[in-house]
Amino acid sequence: MTEVNLDAIESELARYDRAIGPGGEKAWSAGLLAQCVRPLVDEVRQLRAALAAAAPAVEPTDRQLLIAARRWALANGWHLTWSGWANAPIERDATTVVHWDEDELFVRRRTAAEAGASWPLGLGGLGRRDRYPVRAVREAVDVLVAVGVLPAELSSAYRAALAATATPGPAAGR
Repeated sequence: MTEVNLDAIESELARYDRAIGPGGEKAWSAGLLAQCVRPLVDEVRQLRAALAAAAPAVEPTDRQLLIAARRWALANGWHLTWSGWANAPIERDATTVVHWDEDELFVRRRTAAEAGASWPLGLGGLGRRDRYPVRAVREAVDVLVAVGVLPAELSSAYRAALAATATPGPAAGR
């Protein structure tokens, strides 16, 4: 989707308004157009500002974190399925399936004895489905570590502890 240049729209609107001049039906049309378009331009500016303020910041390490999680998953028998990642080549045989939408992470689990049956739709049936609201990649990875899907090495707490131990303390400068 291309970005609409609101300044250009306002500039063209003002130019059109000046070019028509006073009186006549064209002037009335230009005035009506200006009355309708200017509030729309203002509203779009306000919506853009609100959206920018609400959007979670993308950290520079998110891409590397996604790559590390994918590498771990592939190396540990996880497969990309029609609905997300599963710990078996066919989702029907999986005991854990992870999928997501824009702001939630879903982890479906069931016992090995239940594997091989179709995953039920809806609330009843085999296994359990847990929902976790997440707004960023780091948050999603931390949730998956906390519920035992991903290893601790991928968590932000682990990385922070590792960074803290790698930073020289006051005694190191002596």
